[in-house]
Amino acid sequence: MLRGIMQHRKRVTVLLTGVHGLAELPPVWAATLVSTTAIALGPLERADAALLVEQPVPDFPNVYAPAAVAAILDATACQPFLLQIYCSVLVDELNRRRWHAEDAPIGIEDVAHAADAAVDRAENYFLDMWGNAVPPCARDLVRRLARSESAVVRIDDTADDLAQAVLALERRHIVTRTPAGHKLTAPLFARYVRSSQSVRP
Repeated sequence: MLRGIMQHRKRVTVLLTGVHGLAELPPVWAATLVSTTAIALGPLERADAALLVEQPVPDFPNVYAPAAVAAILDATACQPFLLQIYCSVLVDELNRRRWHAEDAPIGIEDVAHAADAAVDRAENYFLDMWGNAVPPCARDLVRRLARSESAVVRIDDTADDLAQAVLALERRHIVTRTPAGHKLTAPLFARYVRSSQSVRP
């Protein structure tokens, strides 16, 4: 049905979204979607993410110190949903304080203080990531990355299934490869793993 719609309905565009790439799905999907184009979506560019934080709606007041904006971008790795969650926690706190333009802006200490609340508010998102985007064979590795003092772990001579899982985590922007090794892309997700998916903090 999908292929028939895509081939014969000139005024209809079909858009399918998901975390799994075509290579990760059963072979029947490759045949069904043979005439489609895959478009990878990922985090925002840093400048666009900063704009989303500072100006989520027109005429939004200047509530963030520059260092606070940088801290939010770092904690979320510029992932749009995490940005919105983190900022909603911070703005809710400003509203609770009845903040006015002459008051001090959100600082880096406020961002650090809001991290646990942001993780709590994003719990459903993180549960979905853990259950659907992190392959079971890679969960111990993700826990180790979340607990790593340096936040970087070198992955050498891995079994083929783990190697494939790590590549999938890279495609999904959960893990980032650096010259020193691999690390979790978003520190906020690492905080979730330490608090909710790991016996040791």
